[in-house]
Amino acid sequence: MKLMSKIAALLSILVITSFVLAACAPAAAPTATPTKAPAAAPTTSAAPTAAAQATKPAAVTPTAPPKALDPYKIGVVLALSGYYTAIGIPGRDGAMAAANEINAAGGINGRKLDLVVYDDGTDETKAVLAVKKAANDDKVVAIVGPTGSGLPMAAMPVIEEAQVPMLAIGSGDAIVNPVKKWAFKFISGEAKNIPEIYSFFKSKGIKKLALLYPSTAVGKGGLAYIEPTASKEGFELVAIESYGPEDKEFAPQLTKIKSAGAQGLIVYDASIASALIGKQMKDMGINLPWSGPYGMIGPANVKAAGDGFDNLVVPAPKEYVATQLPDSDPQKKAALQFMEAYKKTTGKDADPLAMHGWDAVMIIAEALKKTNPDPANLADTRAKIRDGIEGLKNYAAVVSILNLSPTDHEGMPPGWSALVSVKDGKFSIAK
Repeated sequence: MKLMSKIAALLSILVITSFVLAACAPAAAPTATPTKAPAAAPTTSAAPTAAAQATKPAAVTPTAPPKALDPYKIGVVLALSGYYTAIGIPGRDGAMAAANEINAAGGINGRKLDLVVYDDGTDETKAVLAVKKAANDDKVVAIVGPTGSGLPMAAMPVIEEAQVPMLAIGSGDAIVNPVKKWAFKFISGEAKNIPEIYSFFKSKGIKKLALLYPSTAVGKGGLAYIEPTASKEGFELVAIESYGPEDKEFAPQLTKIKSAGAQGLIVYDASIASALIGKQMKDMGINLPWSGPYGMIGPANVKAAGDGFDNLVVPAPKEYVATQLPDSDPQKKAALQFMEAYKKTTGKDADPLAMHGWDAVMIIAEALKKTNPDPANLADTRAKIRDGIEGLKNYAAVVSILNLSPTDHEGMPPGWSALVSVKDGKFSIAK
């Protein structure tokens, strides 16, 4: 029995020793497992839990900037070279000042005005080609110009065929009389100018008149009106003299006028020639009261004439004496706005003749505001501009209060002007 007890005790010691040795032996090294790239995100994610939805910020969809609306393209066809630059260059600058003013205020119903400028060169052929390019190639919605009277008349067939509104920067009554469907002008012609000139001479007690005119469309228009009407108004035409558009010397014509016993003189011209005539009259001691269209008193002419304009009185838009107008005059606000915008655009004091480009663009803009056409539909836009201009009533342009209709494409009422005199280069209302 004792032997069996000893054997059992020995076996217990051996078992315990083996367990201790096993616990103390080092573990086998782990087998290396290659690192795998994370699986690609599934194309469609599982719906997030309610908790995740509550904490995740809402997705923000980026907003594209609003697309700019197509602009209204307006053609400006004016004399940047040649005989009529004293009208054409200021007219262009006035048109630019108007477009800048409108665009700075947000455009027309969100659309900007885009001016496309062309030089008519004071040449009928160049004017026609420029109008064709503007209407057919550049697809403008309206045309400001051409300059003078003959150039718009030469371009009239193109205007009528293209059915595009033309706001001529010319005075000739033939542009709108008889009425042409697509043609307008806002410069006083013979029928508005000459009765006012007659009134001036009547107020002076003058009976004997002389006429001096250039062989241009403007001059011939003046002759065609004055020759048959002077006697009906109580005047005797004692001399009628003409000159070429490029002439610089006028002593022969002025000598004849003086010897004819004229008491007053009409020079029906707006070019630099009118300034030279005034200067030469002064040099020759001819001190007649004289008059003509207001285009002759642009800054370039006033400077060239010097004191040669001292006896000159012309019926002119109130713009020439804007600061002398009472605040109650409806045109004063328009005139002062034009003057300020012109200086902002050019850095110079306003040339009054720039009012015609300004008025033309402002009138087109007024028609666009009322009709709001889409320029992508060119024919519709042109027609709506034409109709909109025809419908203007009591519109305070710089040149005049305007009332247009299907039978009146000029819209200037009798008494549209102020009688303006020039002294030392300054304008004042004639006494």
